[in-house]
Amino acid sequence: MTGPALAFTDNDQIGRVAGVDTSRVAIDVTNSEMLTRVGIGQLIAIKGTTQAEFLIGMTDRVTRSLREELPDPDGGDFAALTVSPADHMQAFVIGTYRTVDGDKTDTFKRGADSFPQIDRDCFVIEGSNLQRFMGILGAGFSDDERLKLGTFVADR
Repeated sequence: MTGPALAFTDNDQIGRVAGVDTSRVAIDVTNSEMLTRVGIGQLIAIKGTTQAEFLIGMTDRVTRSLREELPDPDGGDFAALTVSPADHMQAFVIGTYRTVDGDKTDTFKRGADSFPQIDRDCFVIEGSNLQRFMGILGAGFSDDERLKLGTFVADR
C-alpha cells in the first residue's frame, strides 16, 4: 500500500460529532443524500486527536425527523413556516485506526485511546476505503490463513 488505507475528501463527509457519552457518539448529519445509503452496522471514521488517527465506529441508530423553521425576516410578513429534515446518527466506538503508529503504518487496534471530540468530522467507510480498511485486519496473515467470505455487505 502506498498511501493511507482511509483517504477521504470533503464530499465523503457525512456530518460532525454533536455529542459523546462514553463509547457512544451522536452525529449531526450534514449530508442528507449520503444518509440514505447508511444502515445499521455501517462503519464510520471519526477524525481523532491527530491527523494520523481516526476512531472507528459502527452505526446503531439512524434517524430523520422534520422540523419547522421560522421564515427569513426578509421574506415578508406573510411567509410560511418552512419544513426541513433534521438527520442524526448514533454510533459506538469499536477501535482506533492510525496511518502512522511509531514505526508501523496503517494499524488498527480494538478500543479507543481517546474519546471523540465535539465538531470532529465523520465519514462513512465505503467503497475502496472499506476494501483497504478490511485488508488491514488480515494483513498479518498469509493467504491460506485468511477467512474468505465474499463481498462486503456494506459495499453494495
